[in-house]
Amino acid sequence: MGSICGVLNFDREKKVDEDVLGRMSSVMKHRGTDYSGIYLKDNLGLGVNCLYLSDNIQQPAYNEDKSICVVLDGEVWNYVDIRELLIKKRHNVSTNSSAEIIVHLYEEFGEDCVAKLEGGFTFALWDSKQKKLLLARDHGGQKPLYYLLDNNRIVFGSELKSILECDGITPEVSMESLDVFLTYGYIPTHYCILKGVKKIEPGHFLVCSNGKTSVLEYWDFRYGVSEESESYCAEHLYSLTKKSVQTRLERVKNVSFGAFLSGGTDSSTIVGMLSTMLDRPLKTFVVGFKEEEFSEFPFARIVAKHFGTEHHEVEVTTKMALSMLPDFVWHYDEPFADVSAIPTYYGSKATRESVKAVFTGDAPDQLLGGSGHHLKEQIRRKHLPIPDFLRIIISKLTSNFPLDVVDRSNLDRIKRLIKMESYPLEKEFGIRGAYFTEDVKRELYLNDLRKSQEVVCALGVSEGFFKKTTAKDFLDKIFYVDVKMFLMDNLMTKVDRASMAVGLETIKPFLDKELMDFVGRIPSRFKIKGTTGRNTKYILKQAISNLVPIDVIEKKKQGFEPPLVKWLRGELKGFAQEILFDSKTRQRGYFNFNYIEQIWNEHQKKTADHTMRIWELLVFEMWYRYFIEGEKQFLNKIEG
Repeated sequence: MGSICGVLNFDREKKVDEDVLGRMSSVMKHRGTDYSGIYLKDNLGLGVNCLYLSDNIQQPAYNEDKSICVVLDGEVWNYVDIRELLIKKRHNVSTNSSAEIIVHLYEEFGEDCVAKLEGGFTFALWDSKQKKLLLARDHGGQKPLYYLLDNNRIVFGSELKSILECDGITPEVSMESLDVFLTYGYIPTHYCILKGVKKIEPGHFLVCSNGKTSVLEYWDFRYGVSEESESYCAEHLYSLTKKSVQTRLERVKNVSFGAFLSGGTDSSTIVGMLSTMLDRPLKTFVVGFKEEEFSEFPFARIVAKHFGTEHHEVEVTTKMALSMLPDFVWHYDEPFADVSAIPTYYGSKATRESVKAVFTGDAPDQLLGGSGHHLKEQIRRKHLPIPDFLRIIISKLTSNFPLDVVDRSNLDRIKRLIKMESYPLEKEFGIRGAYFTEDVKRELYLNDLRKSQEVVCALGVSEGFFKKTTAKDFLDKIFYVDVKMFLMDNLMTKVDRASMAVGLETIKPFLDKELMDFVGRIPSRFKIKGTTGRNTKYILKQAISNLVPIDVIEKKKQGFEPPLVKWLRGELKGFAQEILFDSKTRQRGYFNFNYIEQIWNEHQKKTADHTMRIWELLVFEMWYRYFIEGEKQFLNKIEG
């Protein structure tokens, strides 16, 4: 657990600068404070920061003749099975280090070793005999890995800021990525906010040998032949989840650990299973706000009492949230607009004072149909389907309707709802998730940013996943896109950066590969059954009906969002207005400020809710000043 970085110069006579490698590693020291190591040999340099969980073995790890070297961020959960396999094949496995078994697994299987790993990880492996660099990322995107490839070298790091420490790199904004960010509020794996920088996608690995580079996929979330028995699906889902929890518990049982507990179905499932496996009270942690409508405290208390946990509550005040903005900008590397990252950070910070690792309930909403838009699509397309010929008629009748997801009147709302019915699922889904639609961007964008919109349609990201999935059912297609985008690119980013900012490792049992493969065989009719919120994640609720209190299972889903709309009209208003309308901001030439002034005034007058649009623009400007211009003093203007 921690971070990795490195440089491979294609000119074998050009040595890697130790000072540069040191800077690349030290800027990520917060991710792993237990130990730091480097490997330097000729044209290659590797760096690692370690956060010890299952072992305290120093990295890099080597094979016997030191021809193979590995640095690892993360953990291999199926360590025991792989160790037994390697011993049978007469490998000398001398430690309980995840990094060491990757070394020997590569010796045995070459690049195919990656597909045999179950865990949350990124690693870099150097094969000095073949002069081959292997970079790999786990199937669920739990750990990040950026890289920059040019004609002379490949540079990589767990965080973008690590790459920027390397000599000869001038950060420049990618207009296409900015367009995608303003669409979704985060930047999917296919893009990076800086030109020339890419990310290893979840379930992929990169091979660089003799100056030639290729990226290969080794795993994807697939839909297979459906299981027909509801009872079997529920029982097997429970069994696999329990197995996943137990496997991870065995690897971290010797360090202090706890669990996040929101009081919802998912986290309560993990807390319930852990509690049955321990001979002591489990430490649980919940984050909330003073405002009752934003607080998860009440139901978390119910679950904590039911399972007898040692429960801790973390209340985030407005002052705390706003004072965190400097750290928010720095730790997330790229513009990131999910404001729930702020309470996640404070929850992680408070949790780290008591434990080193924390179990989470992340993933069932996307895997098993727990989001509100899943239920809406179930109702619209299954219970109130519109024939294709009628969609064509609606499309012609509404062709002149401008499309904006923010309604300024009841008539706007009616027009929008009618127009949305004219689109096929792939396009309609993307529009519903967009903060700035293509029509609105034409009002907002200027110059190069407008050109980028004409070249690349941001909605094509989600449409591409609809085309890639093996799912046949429309709900399963939506689940797949949510897993590949929101889960892997938004939720995993949020949790990783917030937790690793304070050196807290998060453990996510629902992202087990075997469990995810099985979920792909559960029919969608078992995931959402009916038309009410109580019937979302139906099969999971059936599976845990004898474990989790019924009041928790049947409670209305609650979001994890801070009162941002209130902040932008109150405590954050002055700072936001000063930054957004500053002459420096205006001179960038990206945006039409007449439009920004329009949405700002509508928001303040409460004639429309432009919360996320204003927040996205503010986040980007803060990021730009910090990472492109190197200005940090402006953040001191925030009044908490």
